[in-house]
Formats: sequence, structure tokens, C-alpha cells
Amino acid sequence: MQFHSSILLNILSRLDEIGVQGFPTNHFVAQLRNTEWVTAQEFGGFLETVIQQTQDHRLGLKLGLKSPLSTLNIVGQIYQTCGTFAEVLHKIEQHASFLDGVNQYFSEIRTDGIYQFTVPHQAWQKSFPFASRQVVEHNIGFSIRCKREYLGREIKPIAIWLPYPQEGKRDLLENYFSCPVLFEKPCMAVILPKEMLEWKVPTANPVALQWYETHIQTLRPLQKVWYEKTRTIILQLFKLTVPTLELVARQLGISQRSLQRNLKNESTSFQNVLDDVRLELAKFYLLQPSIAMVEVGERLGFEVQSAFNKFIQRTTGKSPSTLQEEYLQEQIK
Repeated sequence: MQFHSSILLNILSRLDEIGVQGFPTNHFVAQLRNTEWVTAQEFGGFLETVIQQTQDHRLGLKLGLKSPLSTLNIVGQIYQTCGTFAEVLHKIEQHASFLDGVNQYFSEIRTDGIYQFTVPHQAWQKSFPFASRQVVEHNIGFSIRCKREYLGREIKPIAIWLPYPQEGKRDLLENYFSCPVLFEKPCMAVILPKEMLEWKVPTANPVALQWYETHIQTLRPLQKVWYEKTRTIILQLFKLTVPTLELVARQLGISQRSLQRNLKNESTSFQNVLDDVRLELAKFYLLQPSIAMVEVGERLGFEVQSAFNKFIQRTTGKSPSTLQEEYLQEQIK
């Protein structure tokens, strides 16, 4: 798991803008400018140190609206050359992991709006709880600012979900955005009006978009290219049907045998990727007690509840109810 160095460089610039100085050294900054990737451990450790020294655990929230679209590097250029916001949503699921390897980004179109979710990787969140919160809260303002830039229009969320308890009579987040904020939710989500799906991107350029999408593949860490491609397609298919090797290969425009070979070259398999995605989604759904256990299994593509129970037992060594209880306890902590 890793982050693109542009993310950390942006944070350093924003800290300097608001007068927070003293870390890191110029030598460290010079190193960042000469490398493309920062490990999740380095990034988490840096943010934890910043929070300890500033004693401000809402720093990420304050920096979000100050972070420009240029922070996203080539990913931002991809968004700027899409045709509509609906296409941007699709590209976010494809390419957000290029910059941020510890959070899962996906969206759902529901009757009351577009739900854009950010779900941290469980192990990283456990190791760096303060850092995880900074990234999650930073993404709220950052997401809204970026949309303003590439859509050229004012963005007004319908509501915002936050996985943390409210602080004070009026939380800082409520002061930043004039919309309802729902606290202690399963994850962070920005809910947007459905009509945004049809909004045009003023700088749309299909030729440039194709070039950027081809180029970004040459920049990705080579060892996980096919894993990430497969994972992205599986996430998208789960919204419509049960992902299969045949469906995913068709979406990628290659044969089933080629996909299996490409994944094998990365020391994984289609089943491993499918299991990983199912576990990610299982946590998301299990954190919502209002969703019945039977429905969780159905959403993950299991025809009978016993198959879902066996899957959770095989991959985690626990029953679904025990796992749900642990997730909910972690959320409270």
C-alpha cells in the first residue's frame, strides 16, 4: 500500500500556508520531489507526528478546501477531460487508487442522490487512527473543491456522512458546509444531487482523455496493474450483478485465459481478487446493522446464507455476527 508523493507534498504546502512549520526538513522535501511513491507506513507515521505536535485532530478537515485539483496530478487531468460528471464517477473508481492505496473509493446512485464513499483499509486505519481520520476528513472538502474546478460550477452537497461522533453542540464540519451532517455512520460519504450526473465537463477532450488513460498505466507500480484493473471492474459489476471471470475479462477487452495469466504473473488469481472485494464490501455492509445479514450475503453474490457464512468463516476465521460485532466495537473506539 502506498501514496503518490504529490499528496504529501500538497499537505506540506497547505501546512505552510496556515503557518504550521517545523516538519519535515528541507532534505525530506527534496527526497519527496525525487520520488513518486511514499509507503503507507511513512505517510501514516508523518500524519500521526503532525497531529501529535499540533494537537489538532481536525487538521485534515481544515486543509481539504485549500487543496487544489492539481494535487491529483494526472488523475485530475483525466477528470478534466471527461465528458460528463457520470463519466468522472466511473474514472474515480478506476484511478483513485493510483494516488491513494489505502482507501477504497466508490459511488452508488440511490433514489435520494449520488453517494460517494471513502472507506479506509482496515489494517492501516488500525495502525494509524489519527492519520486515517485526517485523510477521510480532508477528502470531504478536497472532493467538493475539485468538482468545482473541473465542472466550473458551485457544488452543494445534499448531506455528508461522517464515521466519527459529533463534537460540541455544532461540529466543525457543520460550520464548513451548509447541509445536514450525519455522524457515526459506517464510513464517510458525500451525497450529491442526482442531476449532477448529466452535468458537462467544460474542458472535455476525448482524445486527451484516451492519451492520459494510456499514459497512467505506464506510471502505475507494475506489480499490481492487473489486480487493480480487475478489482475496479468487480466493484462496478457488483452494483449490477455477480462478477464472473467471463464478465470481467469482457469488460477489460481480453480473453479469460489472458486475464488469468496476467493475474498469475502478479502472484494472485481472479478468485483472490473477488474475495478481497467481497471482504471490503462485507465490512461496509456489516457496519450498517439496519441491513439484514441475509441481504448482505445476497449483495455479495451468495445465493444461500450458508455460502456467505462459510466465506466469512474461511477468510476471517469468524462468523458474520462475530465479525459484525468487532467492526461495530472498532467504530465506537
